[in-house]
Amino acid sequence: MCGIAGVLDPTGTRSPDALAHIAQTMAATLGHRGPDDGGVWADPSGRIALGFRRLAVVDPGATGAQPMRSPGGRYVAVFNGEVYGYERLREKLDTVDRVRWRGHSDTEVLLAAVDRWGVRGALSRSNAMLALAVWDSTTHTLTLARDRLGEKPLYYGRADGLLIFGSELKALRALPSFDTAIDDQALAQYLRHTFVPHPRTIFRSARMMPPGSLLEVRTSDAGAATCPDPERWWDLGDVAADGIADRREPLAGDAVDELDELLRDSVALRRVADVLAECEGSVVGVLDERGAIAPGGDQRRA
Repeated sequence: MCGIAGVLDPTGTRSPDALAHIAQTMAATLGHRGPDDGGVWADPSGRIALGFRRLAVVDPGATGAQPMRSPGGRYVAVFNGEVYGYERLREKLDTVDRVRWRGHSDTEVLLAAVDRWGVRGALSRSNAMLALAVWDSTTHTLTLARDRLGEKPLYYGRADGLLIFGSELKALRALPSFDTAIDDQALAQYLRHTFVPHPRTIFRSARMMPPGSLLEVRTSDAGAATCPDPERWWDLGDVAADGIADRREPLAGDAVDELDELLRDSVALRRVADVLAECEGSVVGVLDERGAIAPGGDQRRA
């Protein structure tokens, strides 16, 4: 799973160490999401700190650790999720501009894509489930983003003049100053639907990022009473409309074959990992590019 958390201080009055402590405290609540490793990064300017808890699946060594800086050095990010077929994206990047890779994680490839095309361009070129936080050290902008269909959760809110975010609400609650007042409308929605529809959460001071959306916050704007609204970077309705406009009339056999190929490719992409964990504490092994368990490799217990 992995878990991400972070804090943005628009005033710049807190020290990097103080912000790092806040991010560390928030990330510590997400240990169940990432039992293998953790990390914290604070910008020397004292504006932002990012925290991370890791479930090491792809590139489980040090070269896959987060928070991670982009190859060009401009961006720092924490990333929960997986970029499917990231090797294809890596090859595409190498054809555009030869990248000096440190390892083979999908996080590094995604950050290289951000370096090359920006956050929106990288998202649109990625086949991924993700919750992402990217700090642009040039424009002093924090971007929060969520995958197309919202497989990975991401919450954000305010506390004591800070913009805070995390993979779960408990990360936001880790701050003593976080307002835990219940949102009455969210409670009514929960009683009616047995869940709280986004963007509301059970707390008035927190929101959930909608699927397929991103939120850009500059430090100059982060001190406003309310955050800017998230923007759609992908919309299912637009995709459906494009499909209807481009409707084809394939032969029945061709349609079946095309669907079969797409499903096989989709399943294969989701079986690629350096470490495969199974339930009940069974021994895990390494998957090869075909999704088969390879002998040897890095073995551990789930």
